[in-house]
Amino acid sequence: MIRLLEDDQATQLRIALGMVWVWFWRGHVIEGLRALQPPVTISASTPGVTVPALIRRSVGIVLLSCLAGDYHLVTQGLTAAGQLGASTDDAGAQAYAMCTIAFFEAGAGQTAAALEHATLGYELSQRAGSPQRAAEALQSLGMAHLRYDNLAEAGRCLTAAVTQADACGYLWCAASSLWILAKVRIAEGDFPDAANRLVLMLSVCQADANLTSWLVGLISLGYVYLRRGDNELAAEITGIADRQSELIGFAPDVMDPVGTNSYRPQITTAIAAQGVSAIYTHGRSLGTDDAFRRVQEITDPNRR
Repeated sequence: MIRLLEDDQATQLRIALGMVWVWFWRGHVIEGLRALQPPVTISASTPGVTVPALIRRSVGIVLLSCLAGDYHLVTQGLTAAGQLGASTDDAGAQAYAMCTIAFFEAGAGQTAAALEHATLGYELSQRAGSPQRAAEALQSLGMAHLRYDNLAEAGRCLTAAVTQADACGYLWCAASSLWILAKVRIAEGDFPDAANRLVLMLSVCQADANLTSWLVGLISLGYVYLRRGDNELAAEITGIADRQSELIGFAPDVMDPVGTNSYRPQITTAIAAQGVSAIYTHGRSLGTDDAFRRVQEITDPNRR
């Protein structure tokens, strides 16, 4: 449908923006980037195209490029979002740019810049009256404090982000904040609470049909089970995650080089050393419906 409207750039962009989260949730990176990066340049001077829409486009490119591990394109998208944010008085659009920039700065270890931009993003979200942007700002602040090793403040910000995101129905931000909060608990050595946060994250992802975040959460949960000494569950969960990742062509390790990529070798070594390779293979053998069903069984609080 987008091809049929290629002469109407404003309409094409509007349709693409409406699809960004679907592409992100399902891991359809190539399709999404092709739609967001048409061969003809789109700018604020294009009839029917606004700066806030272009900021959403840049953020969409950043999100999808992150899934692919293309950090050159991520950087380009962040630069464009920052430049566009500086060219508009729309506080909500500015907040979206600042929160996104802060999140990726924090991931790259640029904590001072991340704290500054996330704080600005929060102030802009308040000015715009946008609870969604406020939740993102709190998430970015939490990520920055985690990378700065200020775990108590990271936990406070991320707990607030989950509360804010839940209140306005922003399920992706709730799931993402729960995931980062689990990382805080891992850093604190509180593996039972980390598992609880990840189990809740997985349920939010399923409610939102968010497969890519679900897969990232699975790998993280496998690592937490490993650290808790439950090697069999760690092996099974990892097998499920690896198979489902292959089915959609998405690699959680690539999307999260700081955390998930560091969990992988520890899980792989443990699977080989503890003699649980057959359990890992069983997890890999499950079809998608059975995989979801088995994860629900494993994470059921009444299971044990």
